Amino acid sequence: MYTLPVALYAPGRDAHGITDGWAAAVPVQVHGWAASGPDAQPVEADRRPVTSEREVFPLAVAGGPRARWRFPDGEFEQIGYAIDYSNGPWWNDGSAVVVYLRRVEG
Repeated sequence: MYTLPVALYAPGRDAHGITDGWAAAVPVQVHGWAASGPDAQPVEADRRPVTSEREVFPLAVAGGPRARWRFPDGEFEQIGYAIDYSNGPWWNDGSAVVVYLRRVEG
């Protein structure tokens, strides 16, 4: 098991109308992570120039759209909601939750 800090997206407005913001990071336990392949692209993925994509496998549904996950090699932003495959008719080993992440430059 690994623990990664995750900061949830918390939009708000300041005097200049800026809406981006993130809450303080909280630790989330994960089974592990891997680089995403081209067949693992979620439908709602934005197609800006992407330097790196990752899949992370938390112990339970975690994060949310635009949540920031911190890894030893940098920060990645979550694409959409976590996908929970644990409610199907087939047995699973407990790693049935998948979160898609990306790191964008530009």
